[in-house]
Amino acid sequence: MYEKRNGLRILVVSPWGAEGGYSGPVTLQGRMFGTLVQDHGVDVHLVYRERDEETMPNWAAKKTALIKTNNASFSPAFQLLWAARLYAYLLRWSNHYDLIHFQGAYMPNILGALSLRAKTAFVLMPVLENGDLKLSGSPLVRRFKKLIYRSVVAKASLGLALSTGISAELTNLGMPSDRIQTINNIVDVNKFKRSTKSTFMPQDEIRIGFVGKLNSKKRPDLVLEAIQKLRARGINARGVFVGPFESQVFENSFRRSVAALGVAESVEITGFVTDPSEYMNDRMDIFVLPSSAEGLPGALVEAMSSGLPSIVTDVGGMKKVVVDAEAGIIVAQTSDSIVSAILSFQLDPAQWKRMSKAAREFASSNFTSEMMANQYIAQIDRLAVI
Repeated sequence: MYEKRNGLRILVVSPWGAEGGYSGPVTLQGRMFGTLVQDHGVDVHLVYRERDEETMPNWAAKKTALIKTNNASFSPAFQLLWAARLYAYLLRWSNHYDLIHFQGAYMPNILGALSLRAKTAFVLMPVLENGDLKLSGSPLVRRFKKLIYRSVVAKASLGLALSTGISAELTNLGMPSDRIQTINNIVDVNKFKRSTKSTFMPQDEIRIGFVGKLNSKKRPDLVLEAIQKLRARGINARGVFVGPFESQVFENSFRRSVAALGVAESVEITGFVTDPSEYMNDRMDIFVLPSSAEGLPGALVEAMSSGLPSIVTDVGGMKKVVVDAEAGIIVAQTSDSIVSAILSFQLDPAQWKRMSKAAREFASSNFTSEMMANQYIAQIDRLAVI
């Protein structure tokens, strides 16, 4: 255990909320700083975007809402308002803290960070590969974004990256490699623990799970198509989709697909839930996440902790973790690839058992909040940022 850092003051900047809701960045934030407070005596304050039904975290000694929106809405106008209020807040209060932690290197956060003085110690934590730091838009917009990102990233004391791709993005924007630390996501291993009575019985049914925000990047529509194709083969495939829809437009499209594919009786859509552990532990056999952009999603590490073999695409840190753990199958972003992977478990249930055991063991050894907290403190000490 590292020495307690009583008196270390950290300000956490979170435009995606305080703690309530099943959001990967917010869940990671809560588990990480909760352990830093409990095990290392750190004093943490939080500035955040207040959403509907927000839960206040007990790890933050002070909580300040800069703006208020509903759960699903963070429009460009609200992003600009966030950036402006964050800029003013940091200009006034940043010198009261030893370290500023930006949970997400999104442009609204980056614009707010422009107010920081040259010697201010701050941490950037991008959470989405080819997303947080993506240079999109017209050539003029891309040049503007690159200039802003470079001016902030190059001054950051530390960059925490959930994948090697995020590390490369930080390097390309001017952050020295010795200030970049690749980290894992974290999980409450005691909560995400598969029931000993829960076994894989493919001759009866195959329960396919998707956990996360339902949107075009995570491609839950491919999981729907895979369920339809498996059932067309006479396999009793069932799916449970745990998480909120990103927008009403995507929800309408997804529900139309459920009806058009004829799988309404085989699909459960839970909507927003605060805790997906009961679904993962006892109501899924296989976890599927065919995303087009990720860092290292919390849902994947939770699935592994629950002993769920995973079928994922080669984006972000997913491939490396699943391959290193020998706990799943990497697929192309197509429903046919997903079907082939699921059929391999049906044909060889022993493979499921091996991967389930490997997933649990890897999660217990690599994804604990204590490991993350120790690593965080060690990096701060190593770089002498305070």
